[in-house]
Amino acid sequence: MLLKQKRIDVTASLFYSDNNDAYRYIQYDIGGATTFYAHTDIAQDIKSFEDIRDHTLGVVRNESFHHDELNAWVQNAKSTKVIVANDYDHLFLMLEKRRGELIATNDILGAYIAKKRSLNRIVQTPFLIPYGTDPKHDGIYIATQRDFPEQQFAKLEQATKKLLSERALECIKERYGINPHFPVDY
Repeated sequence: MLLKQKRIDVTASLFYSDNNDAYRYIQYDIGGATTFYAHTDIAQDIKSFEDIRDHTLGVVRNESFHHDELNAWVQNAKSTKVIVANDYDHLFLMLEKRRGELIATNDILGAYIAKKRSLNRIVQTPFLIPYGTDPKHDGIYIATQRDFPEQQFAKLEQATKKLLSERALECIKERYGINPHFPVDY
């Protein structure tokens, strides 16, 4: 949203969009998933998208998921079924205090926050939504404004390639227990 409003020049964790020629993209990941976290007393019951509909779901404002049906449900759900927060820390806090029954997040961020907060009664549910393996449709990108200076874009692209070649992202995933949902080859 901040990139769209031109309040920032660069952001990460975006999916590629053919409809947005205002941005330039650098792919840095593929093969992640939308994961769901819930209290241990209901987490094992969340095995499908239909199971989610029976509960109050917490999401981050303006978040888009890699699942059309989930996006439509979140945007059209009655306010009693969807709780909106400004960031993921607040979502996990709301879940801890039982102000919601489950939350949706990407796998890396969810694992990081869950570990950072040392959650005892909150776990990942069995249901997750894998992103897929098509780089254009399922890749995760750094995006810049279209008019971002070419020299800076080249440095950003070079730094990203170096981090990927040194498998830094894989090390981060391993540290937080993220298992690839598909084979990934950078």
